[in-house]
Amino acid sequence: MENSGVLNKVSAAFIKVFGPQKWIYSIVGRPDPSLRKAGLSLLPDEFSSVIVVISLIAAVASFAVTFVVSIIEKLSIYIAPALAVVVFLISAFIIKLYPDFVISEYSSVINLKLPFIVSEMATLSDSGMTLDKVIESIYQLGHERAIRIIFMYLVRDMRLLGMDIISALDDAASRSPSRELANFFMSLKGAMVSGSDVSGFLKDYTQKLMVDRKISLRYLTERLNVMAEAFTTIFIVLPVVVIVMLLLLLMISSTNGPTIYLYLMLVTYGLIPLMGVIFVLLMEAMGPR
Repeated sequence: MENSGVLNKVSAAFIKVFGPQKWIYSIVGRPDPSLRKAGLSLLPDEFSSVIVVISLIAAVASFAVTFVVSIIEKLSIYIAPALAVVVFLISAFIIKLYPDFVISEYSSVINLKLPFIVSEMATLSDSGMTLDKVIESIYQLGHERAIRIIFMYLVRDMRLLGMDIISALDDAASRSPSRELANFFMSLKGAMVSGSDVSGFLKDYTQKLMVDRKISLRYLTERLNVMAEAFTTIFIVLPVVVIVMLLLLLMISSTNGPTIYLYLMLVTYGLIPLMGVIFVLLMEAMGPR
């Protein structure tokens, strides 16, 4: 079975040495559903130990560096412990959010590939394979890790735990990081319970997903056209206008020269790069999910 081996080994070592540290959940909140959907084979007790130990390492490193700097620069010695506490809390929150980052990435991958996965399932089912064999074949086809994890657990539930396929689909839907994949599993379960033709259902669902994808891509194209116009205005016209105005003020004014020069530097080396970063983040957020 495929899992996050390194994280499992680290968590096993931490909980063996330090034991569960469930008190941290009263600060950062419990991650139970996120651990399951992220495909991490960790219990909440194990993950609590990971959060506390890694956060402590970051806090101790921060304390050591800050303490040395405080001695050299003759600063207050209270800065080091205060910063260590802040680093500990920030690290704990970031590590606690790690499963959510994994879920977001897995969801994007699954949503992009879902029409093709369902199409493959429809083809295999149309060739005469039973649904459990279709699921095993999809797992063995070597898709991305996010997809393999979901189908791995489906195969495990049916082959090792003895679940029927309806119960396995229920479990997979609750485990899925993608809402679209969870809806597909529940729709497939409904088709099986109602006695519908599974092969026909998979073909129809493939067509539905393809139509949805075409609509979303059309909307994405329209948004990209708007962003292209905004890019021209924000990154070409606006900087040129602002810089020309500042240069004119710099030539006209004799007393405010240093201030205008400072504004010019801020626009050139601060505002424009910052807007570029924001634009890149917007483009990333607008990508297909």
